[in-house]
Amino acid sequence: VARNDDTEYEKRMRKHYNDTPCFDEYDCLSDRLSQNQQIFAGEGICSRDGRLVFGLDYDGSLQWKNCTAGGKTKTYYKDGAITDSFVMSETADFVIYNETEGVKWELPCDVDVERHAQCYTLSSGSMTYDCPYLHLHRGGNVALNYIDGNDLLSARH
Repeated sequence: VARNDDTEYEKRMRKHYNDTPCFDEYDCLSDRLSQNQQIFAGEGICSRDGRLVFGLDYDGSLQWKNCTAGGKTKTYYKDGAITDSFVMSETADFVIYNETEGVKWELPCDVDVERHAQCYTLSSGSMTYDCPYLHLHRGGNVALNYIDGNDLLSARH
């Protein structure tokens, strides 16, 4: 489902994922999630090959999932609702919100992370990410990319 505020890159990514294993269960937004980018039930970031997803299922549970037959699922938060949304904050905390109740669940990041503008640009130049941001790799790792105290791009899996 395309949104009116989708960038051209996001529109291409949605089209790319149409015929992948996770497509039947999730609306794959991209393989990266910007800090403070809100995702809703049924949305997630998917590996470029569309086999793996990290996001909210249609019941509002936060999951990492292998969508292929017999694939594994790891649930981080299971008391979700269809009206919930997920955000990774600019300090890399994972937060589940409910539209009426506010914050329902929060998982603080275990390292000190601060927001940095435009720390990564896709090689095509079509999308720029502020740090921190999440990146779901083809191998299944969800990497937290951020700038540490020495101004280095760091990734935690």
